[in-house]
Amino acid sequence: TVTISYTGPDAYKYIFPVTTISGDITVKTLAVTATGNNKNYDGTTDATVNFSDDRVGGDVFTVTGTSTFADKNVGTGKVVTVSGIALTGTDAGNYAANSSTVTSADIAALAITVTAQADSKEYDGTTSSIVLPLISPALATGDTATTSQTFDTAALGVTKTMTPAIVIADGNSGNNYSVTLVPQNVGTVTAKSVTLAGISITSKVYDKLLSAILGTSTPTVVGVLPADIADVSADMTLATAAYDDSNVGTGKNVTVTG
Repeated sequence: TVTISYTGPDAYKYIFPVTTISGDITVKTLAVTATGNNKNYDGTTDATVNFSDDRVGGDVFTVTGTSTFADKNVGTGKVVTVSGIALTGTDAGNYAANSSTVTSADIAALAITVTAQADSKEYDGTTSSIVLPLISPALATGDTATTSQTFDTAALGVTKTMTPAIVIADGNSGNNYSVTLVPQNVGTVTAKSVTLAGISITSKVYDKLLSAILGTSTPTVVGVLPADIADVSADMTLATAAYDDSNVGTGKNVTVTG
């Protein structure tokens, strides 16, 4: 309803009828735009935006909508589509907003560290480790990784450098991640246990002594890795043998040292 009033310097001289007429107030077409917010890779196409519009000053309402990137992968200036734009609040009914809009934003690579972990093993001629490095933070849901770590050398030693490695399956050749590899001096390789076969003992006549007589045959070293066989043999030069006791007997235990 529109009420007509009369004003002016001479209006007081007149008595005017109360006049009302009707008119329409139509909704204002609201121009909603959006500015995309950059994010780190999280394995989803979810996006966030800040809305702007040309509302009448002082009006109160909220603009909502669903924002998505075209795909989940890292990139700059990626298209962000905003759909389902809606208005809620006190003055929302006075406006008709566009239902969608388009903007852009960046998805930056997620920074992760891959840290080598402690491992101790018996010498096996390789640099392999059965322990896996630690990834932090965790990969995005749906992404997987193959990790490994290696000793710096196959040789014996302590505080050996362990070096991590990772191959990421994220649908983008691993480019959705910024990887920092962290080696650590936490590896230990101990000597491999072997045995000797073929040590012979020459029988002796009781002499009240514990000493035993070693035979002349050279024993075989059992348990040497194939790659080292040519380089490992038993050196009996300083070897000595002793019975457990000096008494007469057959099949008596003999301990060989040196």
